[in-house]
Amino acid sequence: MSRALTPLFKLLSHVHPSLGAALGRGSGVVGSLLNSESKRRLLANHQRLSERKLGQEHARRAFSSYFEMFAQSPSLPNWSDERIFEAVEVSDDFRRQVLNEDGPVIVAMTHSGNWDLAGVYAARQWRPVVTVAEVLKPRELYDYFVEARTALGMKIFPAKHGVFNELREYVRGKRVIVPLLADRDISGSGIEVDFGGEKALVAAGPAALAGQLNAPLFAAYMVRLPGKKTRYRLDARRVAITGDVEADTQAWVSALVPLIQSSLVDWHMMQPLFVADLDAKRLERARERARRLEGEA
Repeated sequence: MSRALTPLFKLLSHVHPSLGAALGRGSGVVGSLLNSESKRRLLANHQRLSERKLGQEHARRAFSSYFEMFAQSPSLPNWSDERIFEAVEVSDDFRRQVLNEDGPVIVAMTHSGNWDLAGVYAARQWRPVVTVAEVLKPRELYDYFVEARTALGMKIFPAKHGVFNELREYVRGKRVIVPLLADRDISGSGIEVDFGGEKALVAAGPAALAGQLNAPLFAAYMVRLPGKKTRYRLDARRVAITGDVEADTQAWVSALVPLIQSSLVDWHMMQPLFVADLDAKRLERARERARRLEGEA
């Protein structure tokens, strides 16, 4: 990622949320006109889950949703509790199930809606949030996101070798929410699943963590609601845990696919996750590295 993003995000943190959202949507419209790799990948991913042909209009709406999220997130630390609670709609059933649990609650999240807003909502409304973040390059960008999310009330672990065990022991027995962006694998040790009729690799973490902690597992998808005012709905489905990581991973993916298909434009997936789109040699190297690290653990 460009080094220019960090100062841009810092600048946006001082912009009024409504203006930031408008700037984001406008930038998204412009971005959707470019024949970029991000646009091609997003359309290809969405097309695999759609029965109708997707074109420029779909790209425009999807990029507007994505850029709005990124333009507005930097200002979240300045939002009042009232504004945050008004901006997120959650079912009473999901709220009750989360609040009634004594230990950790695991959530398999997607790159959708505004996941930072979902995190700050949960942290201020329900219980502390603990999660894992990919270590981005340049490092200063990763440090910025960690600092910003910490300010929002989240505890962040860097995605590195051994983070699963560290995370598991940290949250064991605590009344915390553990949302994990899991709709693609970045470790090389992902689980191959049926993702809407296509083979894809997703993260093993949510199912493995829920199984080892005997904790409830939810699959969640976030969509932007219609209207000029920024509001989102967080849809969640509870998934029964059997202890079989592969089966439990398939279960949360199967629960998520209809939610994603209901509002594809809010699924911000601009990287390859379907097996047919992955570089076979690179994938094998990643899996070999994951096996080697597992053997060293």
